[in-house]
Amino acid sequence: MIFGDFFFQKKWSIRSALFWAEKVLKNFQSSRLESEVLLAAVLEVDRVFLKKNVDDFLSVAQQKKFRKFIRRRAHGEPVAYILGEKNWANLSLGVSPAVLIPRDETEVLAETIWKSPRSFSPEKILDVGTGSGNLAIFLAKKFPDAFVTALDFSPAALQIAKKNAERNSVCVNFLVSDFLQKIDDGDFFDLIVANLPYVPTKISISREVRREPKTAIFSGSDGLDHLRKFRSKLSRVQFRELWLEFLPTQVSEIKKIFAPSKIDFFPDASGQIFFARITP
Repeated sequence: MIFGDFFFQKKWSIRSALFWAEKVLKNFQSSRLESEVLLAAVLEVDRVFLKKNVDDFLSVAQQKKFRKFIRRRAHGEPVAYILGEKNWANLSLGVSPAVLIPRDETEVLAETIWKSPRSFSPEKILDVGTGSGNLAIFLAKKFPDAFVTALDFSPAALQIAKKNAERNSVCVNFLVSDFLQKIDDGDFFDLIVANLPYVPTKISISREVRREPKTAIFSGSDGLDHLRKFRSKLSRVQFRELWLEFLPTQVSEIKKIFAPSKIDFFPDASGQIFFARITP
C-alpha cells in the first residue's frame, strides 16, 4: 500500500511527504535525514527550508520525482547514486555505480596529507586508483602549484573523474593504467597516494555497499592483494612520501609489506589506525 497511489494526492505538503517517506524507510537507521536530503534535492532547496516551510505544497512533478527517489532508496540504492553526486571535503563530486562513493575516513586521510608538516612543497603528485578523482582533485586544490597525475584501470571511472576535475576547476592528468603501468621507470613524485581496495573477501558488506563496484572494495582473503602487487611495482619509481589507507587489523601486515621503509601511522576520527605515511 505504501508504494501504491494511496498517498499520491494533488496537494501533498512537505510535512506529509516526509511522513510518507519515513514510513517507507522505517527500517533505515537515518530515515528522517535521508528523506530530508532527498526531498531537498527534489525541491532544490536546503534542509533548513524544509523545516521552516513544512506546510508548503509539492507540485505533481515533484511528488512523482520524490516517490521515485524514495522507492530507489527503499531498495537499497545509496543516496549518493540516487542524487548522482556526493559532497566530500567541500568538493562537489559526481558519482555513479562505476565508482566507489568517497568515504568520510578518506576525507580524514586527505586532510592528514595536506596538513602534515614537511620540509618541501609538493611539485609532483601521483594518485593510484583514483576512482571518482576525489583525492587527486583535493590535492590539486590544496597544492595548486603541483602537477597531479591520477591513475585508474577503469575508463568509466576516469570519465567521471575528469568531469569532477572540470566541475571543481582543477587540472589533473588522468591516465588509464593498471597500477603504475603508464608511469615511466625512474619517474619521481613528491607525494604518492594509493587508496586501493583493502576489504577481505570474507567480510560481509551491507546492501548499499553491494551496489558499489566490487573491484574497488575487495582485495583477496586478507584484503591486501592490491597493496602487495602495488609494492612489487613500487621500485620502478622514486618518491618522498607514500600515503595508504587500510583497516586497523592490517597494521602488522602493512609493516611487513613495506619493510624496511620508515612507516608512520595515523588515526581516523574514531582514533583507530587507518592511514600510513611511508618514506624510503
